Amino acid sequence: ISTHTFYISQLVMPNMKIASLLCDRQSFIPSRAPLEDNAMVLMHYENGAVGRMWASAINAGAMDSQSIRVVGSRASLQWSDSTPGELRYEIQG
Repeated sequence: ISTHTFYISQLVMPNMKIASLLCDRQSFIPSRAPLEDNAMVLMHYENGAVGRMWASAINAGAMDSQSIRVVGSRASLQWSDSTPGELRYEIQG
């Protein structure tokens, strides 16, 4: 689940290398087991940054959407495949 979102994050942040990660995954729909349909991932990067990813195939209303938000010390970037031509840039403070 959500390999595409992870791949896009690596394209957006090519210099950010994951040092370790923790994944909590569930299968809520019995017919899909043993494959998961919901996952929460916590990533620790080599430079000390922390990332989170939520991937779900049971999130009603957002079944086919992907979004990435990068929060830095000075600004944030956000992209969503529902508006692929738009990249939001927001200055902190």
